[in-house]
Amino acid sequence: MSDGRRTPLLPQEDAREAALFFVVAALCFLAALTALATSAAYGAAKSWAGQVQGEVNVRLIDGGDVEASELAAALQDLDDIYTATPELRSDTEALLGPWLGDDLPEDLPVPTYIIVQSNPDAVNIRQQIEAKADELGYPVKVEIFAQWAQDVERSLGVLRIAGLVALGLLVTIVVSVIAFATHAALLARRDVVGVLHTCGASDRFISRLFEFRFFGLGLKAGALGAAFALLGALLLFFAARQSGDRSWLLPQMSPDLGTFVILVVTPIVSALVSMFAARVTVTRALAELG
Repeated sequence: MSDGRRTPLLPQEDAREAALFFVVAALCFLAALTALATSAAYGAAKSWAGQVQGEVNVRLIDGGDVEASELAAALQDLDDIYTATPELRSDTEALLGPWLGDDLPEDLPVPTYIIVQSNPDAVNIRQQIEAKADELGYPVKVEIFAQWAQDVERSLGVLRIAGLVALGLLVTIVVSVIAFATHAALLARRDVVGVLHTCGASDRFISRLFEFRFFGLGLKAGALGAAFALLGALLLFFAARQSGDRSWLLPQMSPDLGTFVILVVTPIVSALVSMFAARVTVTRALAELG
């Protein structure tokens, strides 16, 4: 008597599909890790660029604490400047301490700075500061951090393009591997396909057998690759944080919406790509076999 179980038309798995599973999982791992790293780097650079918007560094070419305080008070009166804080010699020496030591000679020329927070939308802030300094007779050099932020923005554009190219290349590789494996699996089961045709099965029915098989394979492989990508990203960012005191400049891993979307989308895209590759390959192969 029958035990009530049905034998599947396609075997559950074989060595070829096991190898394919690990290949797809590895590719999904690389794709998800690339996406996570790109997202983290973009977020870090975006955050850093946002912090320096409106910041201006004014260096007195000739002058000390008294001159810096006088110029800072004058700059404070400008409409486009919110705050102007002079950096005293003691503050600058404290910054130079790790490199030059704590007891610096009194005659050592130490630059005097004024940290200015201005309106980010001001277009002539440099001219305003230089005009006010000239009015008081102080030669200065003005550095606008927003210009550095623009360089960061351009680097972000290059980073996005590089990430998209890498992801597109990995997706193309996945499609090629799945297509090759599907064609090989179809040829290996040519007798099964012949029997199904004899029994009146349509090409669409046969195609769905392979589509569902590789959809499940892509989903499981993508989930495994995404999990290992998350673990790898956490380890990389943790190692970067331990590398020095300025790790805040480096990309940071955070459980935000972007991370969640990448981890969820990776197995879904892997499954859909696998199913699409199987459908196209099986349809063409059936046309050749027919």
